[in-house]
Amino acid sequence: MLSLKRSAVNVEIQSSDHEFTKMSATAIPATPQQIASLGNEVIGEAWGLSSHFQQGPKTIKFAPPETVDAEAQWQQQQCYRRVLTVADQKELVSLSLSMPGSADGLVASADALSYALAGVDEALPHLRHLRHLQLVVDDEIRAHDLFQSS
Repeated sequence: MLSLKRSAVNVEIQSSDHEFTKMSATAIPATPQQIASLGNEVIGEAWGLSSHFQQGPKTIKFAPPETVDAEAQWQQQQCYRRVLTVADQKELVSLSLSMPGSADGLVASADALSYALAGVDEALPHLRHLRHLQLVVDDEIRAHDLFQSS
């Protein structure tokens, strides 16, 4: 696990095979069935799921693009920015966020990770509530280096 601080947010970069710290929310990709039922308009978007009776962490779903072509690069960046915006709107203080390559449904490429990290980095200075962000990645060192260079 690698840690750094950006703006007022403590960012933890953690491999998907490590034991996770409990967060107040988790952000995971929507399944292909969920995206199909909502329509392709949700590609690049994020939305919160919650119930007054829900126990445990809240969930944020997001629909990143399945490719990393020229248009999808921008969508990838905006999608991860929107995840953090949704988390902040819900007044969450901590969030675990699956990054490209770390979960099913997330494109595993250096470009996808780079654009996702750029979106995260863009959003961090604008957050009012989020104070702890856990980025779940498949390669901690590469993600840390990319994040430092963004």
